[in-house]
Amino acid sequence: MTLKQILYVRAVSKAGSIGKAAESLFISQSSLSESIRNLEREYGMVLFERTSKGISLTRQGEAFLKDTQPVSYTHLRAHETRSNL
Repeated sequence: MTLKQILYVRAVSKAGSIGKAAESLFISQSSLSESIRNLEREYGMVLFERTSKGISLTRQGEAFLKDTQPVSYTHLRAHETRSNL
């Protein structure tokens, strides 16, 4: 798992679609999908339920976001601090 993958999961969850999240992250939709699939395979879990109407977190996905929240928050704060120097 990488920090980038954690941030990707957060972005998809917030956007409600891989396409919109990819746009906001300035990456291709296929790269984003592949990164999330790799993460799901690595940990043997399904983070998102994918339907024709969009994408939503599974229970495992909700737990993943909760468990990784301190990591992403710490990273963002460090980035803000560095930017203000």
